Amino acid sequence: MGLSMTSLKNVIESVKGISSSPQILPKLTAILNDSESDLDEAVKLIKMDISINGQVLKFSNSSFYRRGAKVDSLEVAIQRLGFNHVHQLVMIAAAKSVFNYRMKVYKDQDEGLFETSIACGEIMSALASPIGIGDRDAAYTIGLFHAIGKIIIDNYFADKGMLIFNQQTVHSTMEKERQLLGFDHAEAGAELLTKWKFSDYVVFPIRHQFSERAKHPKNKSSSALSLAAFAAEAMLSETFDKDETLNSFAELHPEIHEALQLDRETLEFTLTEAKNNLKRSLELIQNAPSDR
Repeated sequence: MGLSMTSLKNVIESVKGISSSPQILPKLTAILNDSESDLDEAVKLIKMDISINGQVLKFSNSSFYRRGAKVDSLEVAIQRLGFNHVHQLVMIAAAKSVFNYRMKVYKDQDEGLFETSIACGEIMSALASPIGIGDRDAAYTIGLFHAIGKIIIDNYFADKGMLIFNQQTVHSTMEKERQLLGFDHAEAGAELLTKWKFSDYVVFPIRHQFSERAKHPKNKSSSALSLAAFAAEAMLSETFDKDETLNSFAELHPEIHEALQLDRETLEFTLTEAKNNLKRSLELIQNAPSDR
């Protein structure tokens, strides 16, 4: 018999094996959005997390950003990258610290959750303007952490000998989770991000991806995330076909597709943009030095 939502809160309180690095993101966003903030404030915050600090330095020394001598100072790294790039790279570093985890409960998904999350972030970022989200970084954050609840479920239930076989689609996987546990990874992730003080602007679409709320035209961020989560894994394939992906999504989730209220040309353009940005992001991650 599945657990109650009250029990879900208890599960989250008891989970100890999840990196809390993403907790700095709401504070960092506030600093970067404050015109009166300065470099020192961002540096102090990033330095509080050793993992993120190291990752930002690695990224700044990648072939994408390195100009001249190697950077060993976070202050110099941020100056080199610029505030806009630092924000996204910190998000990626925080996600990597969370998703650098070998799955036990989810069969056949020992690796790839990090890359899928990057892909989902890029799709949400590309969809931001068409669906009326003014902040692409916020949209990226929504996509990046859309599946963080899987880590909670895996971490807590691994010792119980439970297997959640990944289904044909994200939605069917969530149905399997609800059947076994009484909640799905979207609800689990939303609870964790709420605990970490992420805004409802980020939490709401994560909680309601593929839910009845996602079928309402007023909740375009939820419907957009449903599409992004659906398309993210396919986008990592060398044989990715945007037409086939959009056709499948429209066939399996017609009400969510309709709630997006976006024409086919716009959807195809956003997936093409996301695919190109994903390629650059993965190359950046792969080309980052491995000696830090």
